[in-house]
This record gives sequence, structure tokens and C-alpha cells, in this order.
Amino acid sequence: VEKFIPPRRGSKHVLRVIREVLFFTPLHRGTSIRQALENLNLLTRKRAVVFLISDFLDQGFERSLKAANRRHDMVLIRIVDPRERELPDVGILEIRDAETGEPIKVDTHLSWVRETYRANWERNHARLEKFMDTHRIDHLTIETDKPYEIPLTRFFAWRAKRFR
Repeated sequence: VEKFIPPRRGSKHVLRVIREVLFFTPLHRGTSIRQALENLNLLTRKRAVVFLISDFLDQGFERSLKAANRRHDMVLIRIVDPRERELPDVGILEIRDAETGEPIKVDTHLSWVRETYRANWERNHARLEKFMDTHRIDHLTIETDKPYEIPLTRFFAWRAKRFR
């Protein structure tokens, strides 16, 4: 965790958070949802609405997420790039891990490689969906190739209706 902004009320604070997200330059690569949630649980005593925006391509954060969800009103916003769902058939492809920078070569001509990749993506997606539904964690998915306004507007309208 490189930046912590204590929760506050008001539109001025919302604008500050947006500014920090847009202009913050991280010092390190990699992310840890578990560590971020543990810091949240340690630093934030009062109940808060917490938005966790991630691709959720991390592992081992479930216990921390359950704990945070018991204490706070968690809202998970999953960012999905449709190009990450499956590998194109383009031959040898060098992929670089966004977290570690480590390169790996993959032969995408092999159908079993593409099928295994797609199956792993689907399994991880289904596992996360089931976890969020089981623990009643509000969530929505934003796809990078589509406008985000429509799913966000629908989600907040649904939440407003639910809390009336």
C-alpha cells in the first residue's frame, strides 16, 4: 500500500480521491488485494462504503475480503479487458506479466493452450462471482471495450432502490 486517503464525506473529497487516482505514480510494481484489505481493516475503524476497483487477477484475498465486508459496505468493481479472456491464434506470443514484468513465450497455434487459457479464465471468473454472491458483496463488472456509464448508472440505481 503506497497511498492511503482517509474516508471523508462530500463532493470535495470525492474530487480529491479522483485526482489522486489519476495522478498517483506508484513506486513499485505488483498489487496485493489482501494487503490492501488488511490495511483497510486496521486503519478504518468506522463503517464506510468501500469501493475496490481491480481486475481481481490476484489470489489469496478472500479471507481479508470477508473480514472487510463484515465491517464495511464493500462494493467491488471488476475491470475486464475482453482481450484477456482468450488468446488469439497468432503463433508464438511473448507475454509480459503486468505485475512482475516477467516475460513468457506461448505458442498460441496450439488449440489446447488456447482452450486451457480460456477455461482457466472462465473458472476464475465463476469462482469470484460465486464468492461475491455467497458473501453478499455488491459487485459489478466494467468491460474496457464498452462505455462504463451504463453499468455504473444501473448499479447505483439498483443500490438506491435496495436501500430505500
